[in-house]
Amino acid sequence: METSSYLRRQAAFYLRLSEFCPDEPIANHLRFKAADYHQRALRSEFNIGHDGIPGDARFARGMASIEEDLAPSLH
Repeated sequence: METSSYLRRQAAFYLRLSEFCPDEPIANHLRFKAADYHQRALRSEFNIGHDGIPGDARFARGMASIEEDLAPSLH
């Protein structure tokens, strides 16, 4: 099973890679991959089930951090 630290490193890698990509469609794809890894890390940290119901209220704060982390990159 992938650990949350591995998933976060992958998210950071793809986000950083997107910053250096001159091709906008590819850069967007890399940012979406980063967001996917970040979401998977949050789900593993907070034990989100397949039904999408969070284990506790910390998940909502974690999802907000995704938007904050990716907002500058998406514009």
